[in-house]
Amino acid sequence: MCEIIEKYKAEGRIEGLLKMAVSLWKKGKLTEQEAADEAGISLEEFKKAATSGIVV
Repeated sequence: MCEIIEKYKAEGRIEGLLKMAVSLWKKGKLTEQEAADEAGISLEEFKKAATSGIVV
């Protein structure tokens, strides 16, 4: 049971980082590469996430 909770906590942190990075990129505070670095993902993954509508 604890493993499941930890998994969801980790996923929530990752999702939160990605949302923050996309938000800062949309506001012009970060470049796409900087936002991808902040989210801990590749530039290609960031571009997909930012334009897919999955992350608001």
